[in-house]
Amino acid sequence: MDKRTDILQAALKLISEQGFHATPVSQIAEQAKVGAGTVYRYFKNKEDLLNQLYLEIKGQIHEAMDEGLSPDMPLETLFKRLWMNVFEFDVTHPQEFSFAEQYCDSPFLTDMTRTAGARVLQDHAAAFERGVREGVVQDLPAEMVFSIFAGSIASLAKKHLAGVLEMTEERRQQAAHATWCAVRR
Repeated sequence: MDKRTDILQAALKLISEQGFHATPVSQIAEQAKVGAGTVYRYFKNKEDLLNQLYLEIKGQIHEAMDEGLSPDMPLETLFKRLWMNVFEFDVTHPQEFSFAEQYCDSPFLTDMTRTAGARVLQDHAAAFERGVREGVVQDLPAEMVFSIFAGSIASLAKKHLAGVLEMTEERRQQAAHATWCAVRR
């Protein structure tokens, strides 16, 4: 791994364990086995480091979302596959999931990063907007559809990771279907 990646991985590990505010750059450098000055060669400051880490994770989520998708899929199939893909990412990458959950509403998140992170959903937003035009999806703003979608996944992934609710394959399918039912006409 290169030093930049080491720094990002160290930040991810520490922030998922301690939170943003309890994780100073000096501790990230120590965890990454680099000097504090090295961190500043790759990142302007802690905010820049956090924004870059957020964008890296959003890229990983985007890649996971697209697994097994085809542009000619019926919208319901696409929606359920997306749900399953994101859920699978969240439960197999708990640190990334935790960081993204914490960071998406953080005051550290810059407008530029928020805009870049939102691009991850643009491909899929267009599909849902088409669904609204075709009368398949309720006439809701895309942001509402994604909040319903992401909220159901995050809540169930947290319960699964905490051992409170075992999300078997059957339950995952049921949850994806229930979420689809919440937004379809």
